[in-house]
Amino acid sequence: MARELDRPPTRAEINRALLVNAVTKPVNIVVPAAIAVLGIVLGYWWIAVVIAIPAFIALCVVTYLDGDEAEQVGAELRGKRAAALPQAERLDPNRLAPPIAQQVRAALQEEQRIRQAIEQADLPLNEVSSEVDGLVRALETMAKRAQSLWDYLATQNPQAIENRIAQLERDGGPEGKPICDALRQQLDALNALDKQLQKFFAQMEHIVASLGTMNAQVLRMSFVSETDSEEQLAGQARELREQVNALADGMSEVYQRADDAATAAAPTNPS
Repeated sequence: MARELDRPPTRAEINRALLVNAVTKPVNIVVPAAIAVLGIVLGYWWIAVVIAIPAFIALCVVTYLDGDEAEQVGAELRGKRAAALPQAERLDPNRLAPPIAQQVRAALQEEQRIRQAIEQADLPLNEVSSEVDGLVRALETMAKRAQSLWDYLATQNPQAIENRIAQLERDGGPEGKPICDALRQQLDALNALDKQLQKFFAQMEHIVASLGTMNAQVLRMSFVSETDSEEQLAGQARELREQVNALADGMSEVYQRADDAATAAAPTNPS
């Protein structure tokens, strides 16, 4: 259940949410109802059929196709999914390696500052809040995968692998060539894992700095009225989340390649 909630809403789920929003929006109900009631009071019951029902349908269609409504509904849906996740499923920085935990804590601190700034601003920044939720959830997923890379690299000994390759090359013989090839692939995979881990640290620094900038922008919105500021802030958080998801996916792919390479080299892998 937690894994189901952790993934982004599907297109079908967003479409259902848009339909529900359109048919339950107060103005879409009140206006046709008022027309129908007025027609009945005046004795023109046919108004309910000829005018009120088409008006309701038209208002629902307009709401369903409205881009701003779609953004708001999507943000609210993501926020509800994040809120429904069990607290036990949230990432505990104390269980991470110190360098990773340090980056995660810095991001969570910036997130908390944004929350406080939104409350102090007394502005309806629901979309920003929801997108920040999504970003933090993506950060937690990326940090978990970074921890997997960290743990895996801690069990490996690249120098020992290089020494084994050198030994096989000195001994010569055709039987040693496939072993050397497998060990070189393993070294390449380990280097790729290390590069991915370094990307994680660089990305986290970028995100922490970006969250700090977002916090300053929210504070500024408390004093300056800018109609497009919320959309821009939400867009920034959304773009960061997409970058984080892409890096997390890259970590999984590189980890799988490293695991495959280790399996291929296992028979002669030095202890």
